[in-house]
Amino acid sequence: MRSITTETQIVVSLERLITLQLPRDIVPGKHRAILVIDEQSEMSLESAQQDFPVLHVKSWPENLSLRREEMYA
Repeated sequence: MRSITTETQIVVSLERLITLQLPRDIVPGKHRAILVIDEQSEMSLESAQQDFPVLHVKSWPENLSLRREEMYA
């Protein structure tokens, strides 16, 4: 028995319907499926992302080295 796990975003219509396109290798017929609804809304995720600090840099220093040996001495 094969088990497939995938994560995607869905849009629930006003009629409370969703449409899901399955991979071609899923054979038609009866299958067991589990649906988990994460109650975090898209708006709350966007607002959480806005809390991250942003650093604006015009250009990198000419002598900047990102070598592991120099970063983690």
